[in-house]
Amino acid sequence: MVERVCLGVNPPFKTAIGERWRCSHTLKGHTGDVLDLAWSPGDQWLASCSIDNTVVVWDVQKFPAITTVLKGHSSLVKGVTWDPVGSYLASQSDDKTVKVWKTLDWKLEATVSKPFEE
Repeated sequence: MVERVCLGVNPPFKTAIGERWRCSHTLKGHTGDVLDLAWSPGDQWLASCSIDNTVVVWDVQKFPAITTVLKGHSSLVKGVTWDPVGSYLASQSDDKTVKVWKTLDWKLEATVSKPFEE
């Protein structure tokens, strides 16, 4: 349980906000360690990326079912992020690319390799 104590001027006051953490779901979809997670705007999806070179997208309403597995990187995927309205998901990899995925059909929309190329 987490308890917060706030000090006021006169007299000190205490506010207790109890938080009980519990595991609600175990998400199994990667074959390697997960490096990053990102919630979509509106919390409809959760994206995770891993050293297994993939991005897994989970539908929050159907946990623990997988919505899609995005493959295309040739090295570990280090980060994922959503555009502000949730139409696109970007993934960044050690293969020196950023891939942009369209959430309408989960197809690859673009690959950015500049200025990362050698």
